[in-house]
Amino acid sequence: MSIWRWCNTALYGVYYRQRGARIARLGKTTVGLLQPETDENPVLYVAYGRIGDMVLATGHFKHLRRLFHPAPVWLLGRPETEAVFRPYIDRFVPFDERGYLSDRAVQETLRTVLNRRFKYVIADIHTYYGGVFVLGSLLEALPGARKFIYEGYCLSSGLAPYRIYPKGFETISTKPDTGEQEGDLTQRHVLHHTAFYVNRVLEALGLPCLSETDLRPELPESQDGETACRDFGLRPKAFIAWQPASNNRKKDYPIDRWFDVIAAFPSMTFVALGTRQEREKLAGRTAPNLVDLCGRTSLTQTMQLIQAARLYVGLDSGLSHIASVLGQTSVCVTQNSNLGYFFPYPPEYRFTNQHTVYHPDYIACSGCFMTCQHEFIATTYRRGSLCLRTLSPHYVIAEMEKILSSTGGNTSENL
Repeated sequence: MSIWRWCNTALYGVYYRQRGARIARLGKTTVGLLQPETDENPVLYVAYGRIGDMVLATGHFKHLRRLFHPAPVWLLGRPETEAVFRPYIDRFVPFDERGYLSDRAVQETLRTVLNRRFKYVIADIHTYYGGVFVLGSLLEALPGARKFIYEGYCLSSGLAPYRIYPKGFETISTKPDTGEQEGDLTQRHVLHHTAFYVNRVLEALGLPCLSETDLRPELPESQDGETACRDFGLRPKAFIAWQPASNNRKKDYPIDRWFDVIAAFPSMTFVALGTRQEREKLAGRTAPNLVDLCGRTSLTQTMQLIQAARLYVGLDSGLSHIASVLGQTSVCVTQNSNLGYFFPYPPEYRFTNQHTVYHPDYIACSGCFMTCQHEFIATTYRRGSLCLRTLSPHYVIAEMEKILSSTGGNTSENL
């Protein structure tokens, strides 16, 4: 282990220990033991992930109503994920993390909704990233006949030194290491971990397991892409959908390099999609062939525009997962730090529309989860991943050029 990797791992561990302890203290003051007053027995799935994680979870969610019939299926998750899951559930319970940790009114509203006895509670809360600290006391308070939680993935003693699993839960151990070789990205993906966890839960409940074919993520195809295009003055299949930034700066590709990519395709319109906060990362930059819709579309409209585009280009983020699962030809420009865990998808799931661009010089150290062996961790947090910020735009341009050429579209004049 390099000196930087040793130092960064130690600092990473200290940070998560302190952060986890603080949030755990806050969480313990929020929800007391619930006293159910109703005989209704839904199955409650508790999800801490953001949009991308929830898109991947649609692979098993589409089966839950059938498997747990006649019990209704409820989902407790981040408010922005509701549009992804609406077709698959009976009730969505929004979980506002900030309000839950600080606002008594939010806590009481959540308490009222959850004050019932659940048939099962299935927690998918990213124990590696701290969801257990936020939701631990709430999960302990939920009355349920059986409750399950997954240990998580990539749980090394160095990267995740402080974890508290809620009482009353059956803990499913981490998926066994299959001994993948260096550079093999096929076994580490979160889809494999999700399949392993869900099937262990189904086995414990005496229910049939799901195959990889069953677990392929899917989203309902947009029925109104043409209307969304018309609302924003766009022609279907005549633009490239683009996400310029994410909510995690360590995953962001430098804006200057993105504009090099845009400049390489002067005859193609690029439509920027994302939130108002992501618009701010554009720092007022524009181009003659750029239409900035960041912060101007709902998630549903964003999904419709992605599907109506000629091509989608983005980052290791929720919109890239949406584009992939919708079947849109997509290019994901990603850091090597968690390469293989999120992008690219495992080949057995057959997402041939998905293309992943990453730095070829850093494949050997993929899976570092931002504890870089080449620089101090503060530099990575301030400037973004080394493997991403040093990735030449020519790799991105070349991949887009190849795709557009193969489909008979306009190509780069500057490559």
